Amino acid sequence: MDVTVTSQGHSHGAADPGRPAGAVPVAVGGDGEAAQDLPELISALSDPEAYRHDPERVDVLETHISVLFFAGKLVYKLKKAVDLGFLDHRSLATRRAVCAAEVRLNARLAPDVYRGVIPITRESDGSLCLDGDGDVVDVVVEMERLPASGMLDHRLDNRE
Repeated sequence: MDVTVTSQGHSHGAADPGRPAGAVPVAVGGDGEAAQDLPELISALSDPEAYRHDPERVDVLETHISVLFFAGKLVYKLKKAVDLGFLDHRSLATRRAVCAAEVRLNARLAPDVYRGVIPITRESDGSLCLDGDGDVVDVVVEMERLPASGMLDHRLDNRE
């Protein structure tokens, strides 16, 4: 599925004509674990309805290691299933451990920011959601969103 994320955080997927409606592609890695379907995860988490706190919109920022979803007052960080030599996040177990370590280490200095590790689940209807009742397909770090005025780029722009 091709995914384009606009500045408003809406995503638009191109349907695969060879795939039956509602079918979800699942690749299996060499260890038998289902591979991360990053376009599907980005599409699902770009939708405000994926969140229980009903954000008005979701903005998406992608880095070489993670995808961040700015959903109202909260931010969710999804680790990409990548192997860059100096890190290997291809397995769900590793991504879960890395997320837990990030929360544990950063919560010492910012306990009000790092809220925990939240599962992304596949529900019985095939949809993905945060902290649902279905099978865990991936995890995200949940954080409080910091005010833009405190970000380094903003402070530099304003010579603070």
